Amino acid sequence: MANYPSFNPNLYWKAGPSDRRNRAVTDRFEPGSTMKVFTMAAALDAGTVKLTDLFYCHDGEFKVDDLVIRDAHRDEWLSPIQILQRSSNIGITKVAFQTGKCSCTRS
Repeated sequence: MANYPSFNPNLYWKAGPSDRRNRAVTDRFEPGSTMKVFTMAAALDAGTVKLTDLFYCHDGEFKVDDLVIRDAHRDEWLSPIQILQRSSNIGITKVAFQTGKCSCTRS
């Protein structure tokens, strides 16, 4: 396990709190954001999505049945690459809908 920036633990008082933090253990990651890559890869592999496609992301809010999916960014149209760059929940949901079977209603 490695961290950067590093510090000398024998002189810990010379390092600030952010330098002493073990980022490999304490910084969290978003599993959902990690899984977006696999969903996109499956869609591209299946041929249901092309890199030139555009997906409407409803300006940050997308209702599916009784659930509202939100994005951190208020985007309208995103390409598959932009969906991953912006980690768009709405965009990847639309990709998944287009790729596989879903009994959800889309509004």
